[in-house]
Amino acid sequence: MTKPTPDSSSSFNFNNVLITSAVVILLVITIAIVFISRLADSPTAWQYLIEHHLAKYPQMEITDVYKLVYQGTGGPAHLGGNPDSIAADIESELAQVEAAPEELIERICPNNKYIRINLKSFKLQQGDVHRLAEIIAASAPTNPEWKTAFIHRWEIVGQLIQQDKLPFTVQDYSDLTTQVAQQNYPPVHHSRAYITTYQPAYRVVARKIWEKQPACRLD
Repeated sequence: MTKPTPDSSSSFNFNNVLITSAVVILLVITIAIVFISRLADSPTAWQYLIEHHLAKYPQMEITDVYKLVYQGTGGPAHLGGNPDSIAADIESELAQVEAAPEELIERICPNNKYIRINLKSFKLQQGDVHRLAEIIAASAPTNPEWKTAFIHRWEIVGQLIQQDKLPFTVQDYSDLTTQVAQQNYPPVHHSRAYITTYQPAYRVVARKIWEKQPACRLD
């Protein structure tokens, strides 16, 4: 009685299926990465994000939009990389804010690269200050070209205003742009109206770093 021999054609087909599946998965991942990266420069995506913030914070001024785009592109770039110094600043601010059951995380860019961590909620949940400081220090952008990307996105905001897609005047945008351009586009404070009305207290972190080991519960 002859023994059955392995069907070489079946083995070949199975290997082809595996290779094809791997190629398809790789292609899907590549497309997703490209889509997410382009989302960060999509005028429509920025329009929707800014409109979302306007609905939540109707007293937003053009300065607050600048700050939103700046943080959504450069994260905590201006805070430096010293966790001890960052932790001291957080502790100082926490001593002045009241704990509150507010939303802990807030989106600040279309691709969710950076997020704001609400210190009022962070305090309520008794978050780990030193862990948060380490996350902030690790979240600063390593690519020096991030400011070029920010300028491009700020120009997108200007285009949206010119097209009457955002409720700000071209003059206000132009005046602020002239002012910050002379200083090489620095970080700015929130507007007085924004601070008075909403009393913001937060820190900006990279979402991926935060999600690996958050500094407080994610209730």
